[in-house]
Amino acid sequence: VESKVVVNEEEYVQGFKKELMEVVFAWSNGASFASICKMTDVYEGSLIRLFSRLEELLRQVAQAAKVMGSEELEQKFEIALGKVRRDIVAAQSLYL
Repeated sequence: VESKVVVNEEEYVQGFKKELMEVVFAWSNGASFASICKMTDVYEGSLIRLFSRLEELLRQVAQAAKVMGSEELEQKFEIALGKVRRDIVAAQSLYL
């Protein structure tokens, strides 16, 4: 679908912060929180916040897919959500 929004593709791609992609990939493939913390200098709390925001984004796009009537796409986002929402990221409080 053409949106008629003019976007410079090169600038758009350069705007992505790729530093944590490997960390997110490792986490979603079952790596422990301790092991992903060793992969980066980012504070642990910032990683938790990153995963919480990613979790919320995945929930929203899954809901959007449902509204659009794409059950297959909704299921893919739900699977991704399950891979992100686990262990310490899924904890209600870090102070339990």
